[in-house]
Amino acid sequence: MKKVLCAAGVVSILATTGCTDEGTAGSYSGYYRQGFEQSDFYTHDGQGPWWVDAGEPEWEKFMAHIVPASGRGSAATLRMIVEGRLTAGGGFGHLGQYDKRLFVTRIVDIEPVSAEHYQAVIAEFRASPATN
Repeated sequence: MKKVLCAAGVVSILATTGCTDEGTAGSYSGYYRQGFEQSDFYTHDGQGPWWVDAGEPEWEKFMAHIVPASGRGSAATLRMIVEGRLTAGGGFGHLGQYDKRLFVTRIVDIEPVSAEHYQAVIAEFRASPATN
């Protein structure tokens, strides 16, 4: 039985750099942010947010970047490249609010970024006609 840990509270932006067929393995890169009851992933081309889950070995790599947050929970804002499986169908994450889930099987590269940088990238995505 495979143990799965949920990346509850994380917001992330990642961009698809490889296969994007749903239910198949692919390579994804972009930004990820974790926060209270949030686990968001956006691709570099603005797709998302997707709920992020990871198996135990990769979850430990995420945890190395998560810090206590004011109020509830913890937080992290990361730029990363991962391999994983994208699944659609809705009902993922906190209260089922995410349409897609990215299950990370391997972290290729991961680095912290400032919350301000993350917010600027998200604002750019939202302002872009390509992501509306």
